Amino acid sequence: MDKTTSFRRLLLAIAAAMSIALTAAPVPALALPDAQIDQQIRPNFGGLITPPLKPRYRPDRWKPGRYKWGRKPYRQGYNPRYNDGYYDDYPRDQMVAVVDCGSGVYIAGASSGDTSGESYGGTAQPLAGAPPQAGGYAKAPPQAGGYSKAPPQAGGYGADQGSSYSTPDRGSSYNDPQGGSSADDEYSGTPGYSSPTPVSDALRTLADNGVLYIRGAAACTETIVVEHPVIIAGEGPSIFATGAETSTATIAPSAGNACIRIASGVKGVELRDLTLKTQQGGRMPCIEAWDAEVALVRVNVEYWGDASAVYASGGRVIMRDTVIDAKSWDPAVLIEGGVIDIARTKISGEAAGVDLTPGNGESRLDQVGIVARGGETPGDVGLLVRGLRSGTGTMTIRNVVVCGWTTGLHLERGANVNISRSRLCDAQRGIISTGASLTVTESAIGAREIGVYAGSGRTKVSRSRFYGGARPGYAEPGAILELEDNWVYSDADCWRARYDRGLYCISSRNLPGSLRERGWSGGYRRGWESDGYDYGFQRDGAPMPLPPEQPPKQKRSWGKPKASPAY
Repeated sequence: MDKTTSFRRLLLAIAAAMSIALTAAPVPALALPDAQIDQQIRPNFGGLITPPLKPRYRPDRWKPGRYKWGRKPYRQGYNPRYNDGYYDDYPRDQMVAVVDCGSGVYIAGASSGDTSGESYGGTAQPLAGAPPQAGGYAKAPPQAGGYSKAPPQAGGYGADQGSSYSTPDRGSSYNDPQGGSSADDEYSGTPGYSSPTPVSDALRTLADNGVLYIRGAAACTETIVVEHPVIIAGEGPSIFATGAETSTATIAPSAGNACIRIASGVKGVELRDLTLKTQQGGRMPCIEAWDAEVALVRVNVEYWGDASAVYASGGRVIMRDTVIDAKSWDPAVLIEGGVIDIARTKISGEAAGVDLTPGNGESRLDQVGIVARGGETPGDVGLLVRGLRSGTGTMTIRNVVVCGWTTGLHLERGANVNISRSRLCDAQRGIISTGASLTVTESAIGAREIGVYAGSGRTKVSRSRFYGGARPGYAEPGAILELEDNWVYSDADCWRARYDRGLYCISSRNLPGSLRERGWSGGYRRGWESDGYDYGFQRDGAPMPLPPEQPPKQKRSWGKPKASPAY
């Protein structure tokens, strides 16, 4: 073989490979000067919404079955439907009941047919099922209107003893319903408890709209199941009390269990003056409701787990004078498709604050603080409002503080939100709206990157204040962002700044003191808690159009004057 021919073939192959490589090499794209400048000043807002936000955990929908926790409380002349040792169709005819989880005692008050209002006398009688005396024997004859130590009837208590009723001694054990001691009963070795679930037992005796009072002597360690409209309230301590009974009524279930579960379709469940604690909640929320109407009044929720402290699907949720502190990866409050009415409430979250999907109706947040707990990793979103394709009601946000989050307010497609006299502070991004209808008036937005970002939809901001050094607003092509009479507090010279129509530059030295504080505390306390921005806006006044700031005067000096910089 000719060596010259082989060498030529090798050279041809090398040349062909080099030509292919040169052809495949990328050619640098040439951009116009305006496009290059826009690429430099335009932040990468695509990273704000992609990848999408972490999907929240939703518990499985549950349906409470036949009551299985308590013992069967026999009454004289009452024949239960089933003879299996549990509640079934026990009549709910009591209007008032008192529970002491320290001793396991619960006493029924007036029945639904009694109008005297007496709770401890008259027609008052014990709620059957509490333990009798050890051995079931009497110690003394009953006194008129007082306590009775008479031998119990079947089930441990008499059916109707007029003005007398019997109560168990503290530390007595659970006995057999027929009066004999049951050594092998699983509750007999637990001193001071007649049942492991005294609160749920008492709820089975209450009529609709009855009241259950819980004493604060000891925490109730059970999951309360609510299947009809009732009021569960913490009984206030007596002025003469000096021991443990002076503490607040507390419900602290075991690890991995919820505090209160409200069945589907129950209307009118009210929780008052309670403390709910969950140290190891796992994937169970502290309060769970399905298509129910639940109200939290002066309730303190302390949650530590992986789910939300309060979860509600549908129905209606009302909060007044309530504090929710959640250490969780999910939002502190998660409400889907319900009507929301929250006022004078403080919500603290770790990873996320409040996730709301307003249902068909008028929803509102008034004088609410949504504050991040802080830490090494900042929280994701303070307030997230979603929309429903089937129809979303209007969400009104007034006098609200959202502070300490990476994104203060995030609105998704279909949401209809009106914000007034509210404050978003210490955020990387103030408001992000992607396909929502948003109106912001007389509010303050403090952010370090962007004040208002409109990805799509319609957004209007008027008579508001921007501070923190961020770009006031930006709208993607196709989105509508209307700006009217807004002030931008800047550290630079305002005569050099160039803002869109509706934005007026003012020196940051003029920033009001009410906007310098972080969170929802400090010297601006009004009423139940700190002021959002209602009182602050009244003091600061409304922004108005400002004339452009004039450049500083040139000082006269000898020699040729210096040329002014070109802008």
